[in-house]
Formats: sequence, C-alpha cells, structure tokens
Amino acid sequence: MVREHGINVFLTSAEVNSPTTQFTTIERRKELVGVALKDDVAIVEDDCFGSAQYFGVSYRALYPENGWYVASFSKSIAPSLRIGCAICPKGMADALRHIIFSASLGISSAQVYVANFVLRHSKLAEIQKMVRDELRVYVAETV
Repeated sequence: MVREHGINVFLTSAEVNSPTTQFTTIERRKELVGVALKDDVAIVEDDCFGSAQYFGVSYRALYPENGWYVASFSKSIAPSLRIGCAICPKGMADALRHIIFSASLGISSAQVYVANFVLRHSKLAEIQKMVRDELRVYVAETV
C-alpha cells in the first residue's frame, strides 16, 4: 500500500485507538516502524487524550529519525484549552515551526497564560482522572 499509493506519512493515536480505546501493542508498533523504515515513511503519533497512562513505547523513541509526537490538552483537560506540543525528528524544527504557524497563526499571550495556569494547577491530576473516568463511561455505554 505504501508504494502503490505513495504514502509518506502514517498518522496514529497509538495509546487510544478510536472507538475501542485499546492501545497498539509494542510488537505492532515495531512492525509498523519496520514498514516505515523500508520506505522512509514518517510516523506522527497523536497522543490526543494525553491519558498520563502510557502503555507502550512511543514511535518517537522507536523511530527517532522520522517519528513525530504531538499532543494537546483539549481532550485530556478541557476542550477550550486549544494548545499543545510537538516533538519532531532532529533537523526538522524549522519545518515544524512552519507547519504550526501555517495551521494556527501562532498562539496568543492569553492562551499561553491560561495554559500555564492550568498546567500548574494543584488539581490537574484529579481533573485528568475525571476526564478519563467519564471517557470510560462513554465507552461502556457504547459497548
């Protein structure tokens, strides 16, 4: 498929697959890295739920030469907290800055202030646990 369709990026949420909330096993991650290495495919891991309960090894750790890690706080803390982070392969920082600026036109000072306040809040772990617990309720109702 990679060669036939010219795929050059694989986007995944390895820690929380939708809709099952299962995670991708380490063995499967290694298999996917093997495929990516053969054809120089980038792997972008979106830790969208940021559950703080990492079960595997990140693609970034398995594939540092072309593995990307992105996360945001909109699902793990609050939907209105539209800020996140990204870790790119060595030598790709300029491309990352360009991508982020093109997609968001930067971040306001107010957003940075709010994110700083929330991330340093003494009840942050409790809030994240409440979000995870609510997600478990949704999954159970769906099942």
